[in-house]
Amino acid sequence: MSFSCCPYISRHAILLGSSGSQNVALRTSKRWYSASSLHRASLHHKSNWVLLLGMASSSSSSSHNQQESHANKISTQKHEFDAIQDLMLSSPPTRLSDRNKSSTDKGNRSSTTALEKKALQIVGSPNFSLRDRADAMNGLLDLLEQKSVPTAYAFEFIRCAGKLIDELISEAKQNFTGIKTEQRDTIEDIGNVADNIKESSVLFERKPGFGLEDPWKVLDYPSIASKVYICAERRGIARLVVYFQVLNMKASDIPKVIPYAGGGIDVAMAKVEFLRSIGVRSQHLPSVLASWPQILTYQCDSLVLVVEYLKSIGLLHKEIVAIIVKYPEVLGQSVELELRRTVDFLQEIGSSLKDVKTLITSHPSLLLQNLNLKLGLLVDYLVGAGIQKKHIGPLLVKRPILINSNLEKDLLPVINYLKNINASADDIDKIITSFPGLFCYDVEKDFRPAVSQFESVGVDPSLMGKLFRRHPQLLKNRMNIGSKVQFLLKLGLEKEDMGKVIYNAPQLLGLREEKLRATIKFLENIGVKGSSLCKVLKLKPMVLAYSVEAKLQPNISFLQNFGINRLDVGKEEVADMVRRLPSLLGLTVTNVLKPKYKFFIDVMQRSPKELVKFPQYFSYSLDRRIIPRYMRLGEKHNNYSLSTIYGCGDAAFEKMISRWNDDLIQD
Repeated sequence: MSFSCCPYISRHAILLGSSGSQNVALRTSKRWYSASSLHRASLHHKSNWVLLLGMASSSSSSSHNQQESHANKISTQKHEFDAIQDLMLSSPPTRLSDRNKSSTDKGNRSSTTALEKKALQIVGSPNFSLRDRADAMNGLLDLLEQKSVPTAYAFEFIRCAGKLIDELISEAKQNFTGIKTEQRDTIEDIGNVADNIKESSVLFERKPGFGLEDPWKVLDYPSIASKVYICAERRGIARLVVYFQVLNMKASDIPKVIPYAGGGIDVAMAKVEFLRSIGVRSQHLPSVLASWPQILTYQCDSLVLVVEYLKSIGLLHKEIVAIIVKYPEVLGQSVELELRRTVDFLQEIGSSLKDVKTLITSHPSLLLQNLNLKLGLLVDYLVGAGIQKKHIGPLLVKRPILINSNLEKDLLPVINYLKNINASADDIDKIITSFPGLFCYDVEKDFRPAVSQFESVGVDPSLMGKLFRRHPQLLKNRMNIGSKVQFLLKLGLEKEDMGKVIYNAPQLLGLREEKLRATIKFLENIGVKGSSLCKVLKLKPMVLAYSVEAKLQPNISFLQNFGINRLDVGKEEVADMVRRLPSLLGLTVTNVLKPKYKFFIDVMQRSPKELVKFPQYFSYSLDRRIIPRYMRLGEKHNNYSLSTIYGCGDAAFEKMISRWNDDLIQD
């Protein structure tokens, strides 16, 4: 940097654009330009450029004139640049003999220049003088140049490495004040530094009487630049920068990683090879290292244990890689103390291993958190509201957004409203687990209007909890149900019947009138009409929701044809069966009607006409009621009607059997 305490500008001039995306370096091929010559130059760029200038030694008056002329030539070739007087020093150049005095006399500087302010913003720390930091930047730049780091890349790295530069300055000031000949063997790679001195002469303040023929004498009283050069070389910073550049890491990210690369480039390479071995692609390596540079401090063996554990809980290789790319910190978790406890917690709340895998792949951050603290309050609240603990895991899988939900804002209003509409703890458990998306709706805008509509058509308020237990989606219903109610009333239903009909078959409210009309027409065609139709709708309103082609037609065809070759069952008999048991239209032909009918004909050997009188036979379980009672009665089975045998409960049946046995004994 150029200050009021120095007469010359270094050969490094870093131009950083505040709006541009590239860093521009003005290299002067080992030539130094006086501040006065650049005061006369005009520089221009559409962005606001900041000039960070390094420090340099003195030169002869003849070379001074030549350099000044060369600077003017450069300014002409750079087009018509605007003046940057506000970035230059306000005081005139001082003589070489006054340098030491000026560098220690802060009072010589009348005010902080714009350049110094910008330097403070970029480099950052107020612990060191601007001259020290400028020299340190020059030293680090020359080291990177020796390692063939592109200039723009090096500038961007240094621009973001304020903390690192401060560390190097501190190390340079504390570890040594000069490098004597007898100390040479204590500095790693000091020979390489000495070999490069002639190529980096700007780093060193020449001791009067010495040239560059003996570089060790030059190092007797090194400047901050030379010390930083040596410290950075010893720490392997340049090699790390080169390596990370090869990985296509952003120069601005390297200062984040270097503090953790205490083991040098070998450690960095080992971790990169590990990441590659588990499938992390090359384009993701820089972001993984930048987001979690602490990986450089871990042993590869401990990282492998984490990967193997994730495989053991069912995660696929590509899923593990995706988690590591997004949350590389997972590799730093302890398998026993953290990862295993997370999995155990999820299983305790009802998550299967498959559910655990789903939760982890969708929310990898769970692996980084103490779930007892993160989810403990949520679990306790849901259990207190009535949700069984074993249902919470599957609930989180269905609605993982609950993991980050706010209890008071998101959950509490919904739970309280369900309690207000007479939903029991068991009802709440069923409502929430079957429809966890309920928490995304608003009580006032969605739930309350829906409940009001059902109350207006006659649904008993005490049954609201049971209604929404069976159909929780109705809570978000915003349909105008008035038109459907009027349609049902026109069929002959009474207004006082509407509450029961809607309670038993709320799905009717979502059907189109064309669909309802088609079903009614079919029922009328088979003989169910007028008062019979109303009776069917009161007993089984869901009949209107059945598909004519898929459900009603196959069932009616079966009922009309099962009497062939035995006793014909006509249209009137079928209609009578439907009137007696409307649920016949909803039973499955293959799994329910046919097996029961086959047992009735082949085993019981009874007349199909009995089924017309007692179609409820088809509603009983074949394995739990029909066959056991038939076996219990044996040959006596055909002595009693179907309604007598099957129309009573188990206790009544046992009493009836006992009475029959007593009658037989008396006879």
